[in-house]
Order: sequence, then structure tokens, then C-alpha cells
Amino acid sequence: MAKKQRILVVGLGVLGESIARELQLSGAEVIVLDDSPERIDAIKDSVGVALVADATDRKTLLQLDLASLDAAVVCIGEQFEAAVLTTVHLVDLKIPRVVARAHNELAADILRKLGAHEVFFVESEMGEVIAHRVLHRNVLNEMDLGDDYKVVQARCPAPLAGRKLGDLRLPDRYDIFVVAVRGAQEGARMRRPTAETVLAEDDLLLLTGESPNLEKFLRQNPDPRS
Repeated sequence: MAKKQRILVVGLGVLGESIARELQLSGAEVIVLDDSPERIDAIKDSVGVALVADATDRKTLLQLDLASLDAAVVCIGEQFEAAVLTTVHLVDLKIPRVVARAHNELAADILRKLGAHEVFFVESEMGEVIAHRVLHRNVLNEMDLGDDYKVVQARCPAPLAGRKLGDLRLPDRYDIFVVAVRGAQEGARMRRPTAETVLAEDDLLLLTGESPNLEKFLRQNPDPRS
């Protein structure tokens, strides 16, 4: 059974709150920080830990139990200086994955150079997608088809590398389907897989199925780099 991920969310604007709630609903242990008592009060009953704190203050972060974090998401909006300071502190504290929001390409470039592992440019309706990308590093993209069905673009989980697709029995075990596979090498094209297709690590898979079944598959076959 995969261990419960411990994830910090800094900044409780509309997007930060959406990501925090979705992460908690997806089974993560969520810690949220914001300097607004009102925002913290509004979410405290929906996440694991909610603290009024200034994440730009390194001493404040050092007082928190952050050593066992799996990831941190910096959702500070227009206060770019605060986002920079928070990102720098979290990178310095060696958080395994620091995912930061940027409001333009220049800001994104700066955050990457400061050590952010991922940068995103989205608003509130994308909270669910970002939450899933934080929980499942091998998920690259997803599309809602309606009626709780999705298409997910993901790297082949390392535990499945070297195995024939037919032997995995994904339709029987998870009720999900691999509709296309593309090799990791440059110039590789998407191909329709067969039962004899042997998966390779970092193959790109196009999966479809009901959301809970896809979530179960991704949880039970995590990317060890996450």
C-alpha cells in the first residue's frame, strides 16, 4: 500500500484553497499556510493542519515539521516577491518537489532558476488537475470526458516497465484501458498497443476510464521519483 503523501500548500487564494481541498479529498495529508486568519479559519476543518503563518520568514518555516514533506505548492498570487522568498526557502529546506505558480513567463523562468521543480499558470477551475499532478508525478495531463470519465496522459509507472500489456490485465483489475503508447525516444509516434506490447519506463501512456479507477491505478503504481 502506497504511503500517504504529506503536502504543504502555501497561499489560500481561490486556487490555493481549491488545490488544498482536492489534495485532502484525494487522500493526502495536507498542511496549509496563509497570513490571513479568515482564510485559515475557512479551511481548517477540511485539511490536516491549517496555520496562520508568514511563509516568507525562514525562521517560521524552520519551526514547522517540514522534513517529512513529499511536496510543497506555492500558490501566492500577485505578490511575486513573497512567492520568490517562499520558493527559495522551501528549496533550501530540501523539499523533494516544489511546485510554484507564476503569472507570466518571466516569473516562471525566475522561479525555475531559483530551484522550483515545476511551474504552472492556472486559476481556480484547474485546482483538481494541479492537485492530481502533485500527487502523481507521472501524470502529464488529463481531460474530463463527463460522467466521471477521463483521459489521462501519463508516463509508464516504473513497476510496470518490462511487462507485456496483456499480462497486466488492466481492464480486469482496474477497469481502465490503454488506448495508445508512445516511446520516450525523440521522434517516437503514438501507436495502438496490443496484448504483446512490452512497456518501457517513461513510455507515454494514454489511459481512459472512470476517475476512481484511474486514481486507484495511479496510487497502486506510483512513480518512485515522486
